Amino acid sequence: MSKFIPFTDEELYQAHHKDIKEYLESIGEKVLHSGTEYMWEAHDSVKIRGHIWYRHSTGESGTAVNFLMTFFDFSFQEAVITLLDGNYKATSNSKPVDFINEPDIYHKKDRVVLPQKNTNNKRLYAYLCNSRCIDYSVVRYFVKKGLIYEDKSNHNIVFLGKDKKGIVRYAGLKGTLTVKSFKGEITGSNKIYCFKHIGLCGDPQKLDLKA
Repeated sequence: MSKFIPFTDEELYQAHHKDIKEYLESIGEKVLHSGTEYMWEAHDSVKIRGHIWYRHSTGESGTAVNFLMTFFDFSFQEAVITLLDGNYKATSNSKPVDFINEPDIYHKKDRVVLPQKNTNNKRLYAYLCNSRCIDYSVVRYFVKKGLIYEDKSNHNIVFLGKDKKGIVRYAGLKGTLTVKSFKGEITGSNKIYCFKHIGLCGDPQKLDLKA
């Protein structure tokens, strides 16, 4: 068991906000550009943006401290000390801060301004059901849950990610044209809250498909 070190709030903040790309490059790891983010060559499903990382293959995400704990098997104390370059002045008066479960405070992003909804979702259904062969009941489930919709101006599919209070923190875009592929994100989107669903969508026979 690692020895407990009472890091100060400022020390914890600095460690969690360490630039992951810079750390990886400092230890000889290769990091590549991937759109507005970076990709770790050793793990191409891992995307990096500043001090935040997200692994698409598992849905895991976190800050720089969790990154070292997840991929380099560091203990929490070892990760913090490493990211602080060994410079810390821990005090017994420090308070524990959860930087993962309170991202609204410690990972501030621009406000997500959503595209206007179209009057219908015809393009959305045509693309997901016909082109992608996803069952209509599954698509309808996410529409009714308010997690996807078709935007009015470009007819892209908007995939939403919400926090525990139901506030939209992430919005991804997917084009509906099969002849021209398009993927993007709304400015200010925070990948910690990316579009996802845990569990079953429910029994298709019991879903209300009228509205």
